[in-house]
Amino acid sequence: MSTIVFPSIRPADALATLGIGSIAVGFAFKDILQNWIAGLLILLRRPFRRGDQIVINNYEGTVEHIEARATILKTYDGRRVVIPNSDVYTRSMIVNTAFPKRRSEYDVGIGFSDDIDTARRVILDALRAVEGVEQEPAPDVLAWELDSSTVNLGALVDGFEARGRGRRA
Repeated sequence: MSTIVFPSIRPADALATLGIGSIAVGFAFKDILQNWIAGLLILLRRPFRRGDQIVINNYEGTVEHIEARATILKTYDGRRVVIPNSDVYTRSMIVNTAFPKRRSEYDVGIGFSDDIDTARRVILDALRAVEGVEQEPAPDVLAWELDSSTVNLGALVDGFEARGRGRRA
């Protein structure tokens, strides 16, 4: 029938054109379908929720909304980032507010001639006096690195509330 209507078109050429066209359409919808499936899996598995603070693809901020196609993040400097859900689902992510409390690290520099043991003791006493610092595991202060003009001590502390709402495990 098509040979009568379009006599110059051979059936093999029409099938080849349809094949190339369907490949093009398939590639066009691949990202949309991939993002939709990833969004569905994120909503089902719930690795994070609205209000959580996450780090993904070098962006850090608060989750404003999780859509079928993308996750919307508000950065700490007030920008909105729309991240495709396929990226969210397939890449590593840090959820800063997954637990109500977390370990914090602070660097303190002292002079080369200062006594490291005395500095450690003063820092530990100060940390233990701060309300909200957990005693188990106990705070710790370690000689961390030698800088060009200071000895840097790393103070490790558990118990400060994670910013945001946090979740109870």
